[in-house]
Formats: sequence, C-alpha cells, structure tokens
Amino acid sequence: MKSQVLIWILLVGSLSACQRQKATIFVDHTWNRYHAKNACDMYKRNYEAACFKTPEQIATELKLRLASAFLHNRACKNVVIRYEFVDEQDMKDYLDGWRLTLNAEIDGRVIDYSHSVWSMFDNKTKKRFDGPLADSAEAATEICMVATGRGNSVSQ
Repeated sequence: MKSQVLIWILLVGSLSACQRQKATIFVDHTWNRYHAKNACDMYKRNYEAACFKTPEQIATELKLRLASAFLHNRACKNVVIRYEFVDEQDMKDYLDGWRLTLNAEIDGRVIDYSHSVWSMFDNKTKKRFDGPLADSAEAATEICMVATGRGNSVSQ
C-alpha cells in the first residue's frame, strides 16, 4: 500500500513537472494611449479635424476588441494576458514574458483597423514580432502562437 502511494505521488509530481508553463503577455496600455495620441495629432495636423474619440478611448477600444478574441481562441489556452500596470511584484514575470503594443492608425477620424498593427517584444531575447490588427481573431491567434513558440510572424 505504501509503495502504491509513493508511486502515485511520484507519477503526479512528474506529470505536473511536464506541464507547459503558460506564456505571459503584458498589454502596454500606456504605449497604446501614447501611439493613439500621436496618430490623432497627425490626423488633426494633416486634415484639420480631431479624432472622434480620445486617445484613452481608442486604446481601450483596441484592447477590448483583442481581449474578446483572446478569450475565445484555442491558440491562447497556454497564454496569460495581463492588462494591469507592471509593479515590483510582477517584474520577474514581466522580464520573463512578453510586451504587447497595439498601434492604431486613424482614417476618417476613427480607427482604421486595416492599417493598424500589433507589435510584441520578447523581454528575454529582445526580439520583436509584428502583425496586422485587421482581423482580431487572426491577430489573437498569431500573438498567442508567437508567445508559445509556435508562430512564424515576421521577426525584427
């Protein structure tokens, strides 16, 4: 009986050690707001018309659109998406994880998803991966595949 319990404990321990650690992606909301502000400023300079939404609203819209796609995506099952600001307690996870930025382009005073892009940075290797935001489901799949090492996005 004792030997069976010991074998069971060893088996459970070895199986849990084999489980894949989830990749962590930190969405950089500060950058997203900053980029949206610059896009709106450029649009206003070029066309003398302001964006319909504030940079905060634009960044939040991008985040929510992609967050919904992450929730329903099978490619994201081994990925943790973090939206809060990084503090001291999160620093190790951040340095071992990814930083995701969402770069809005503005056309007609609204977000032009067909020209907006995502950029993801591997905080360990400093490699960057980019892709389009036109289709949020495709973008979520590609982002999660890159984070888990199964993707083939353009690296720079």
